Amino acid sequence: MGKPSLNMFYMLQARYGVQPEKTLIIGDTLHTDILLGNECGMWTLLVLSGATTLQEARQLTTTQDPIKQKQVPLFYLQSVGDILTLLDEPLNHHLNEQQH
Repeated sequence: MGKPSLNMFYMLQARYGVQPEKTLIIGDTLHTDILLGNECGMWTLLVLSGATTLQEARQLTTTQDPIKQKQVPLFYLQSVGDILTLLDEPLNHHLNEQQH
């Protein structure tokens, strides 16, 4: 059992109480990671440091194939490390507001 098996998600949901609407799946492969996330109702983030290019991901936005449409991520980043920058932004913004 592996991605994109829904059984894998159901097992995680039952064991850990995963709530799909509050869960972000991060992956580098459209037909496994992103498909699983979208099939389960999770937020999806494609990192472009792995198997998929931005061009490949963008091409899926115009497809008529329903399976390929489920492979379109909500968000893109160049690498997983870029998440740290995003997480710091609200804190930095809040700190800057307090200083003024």
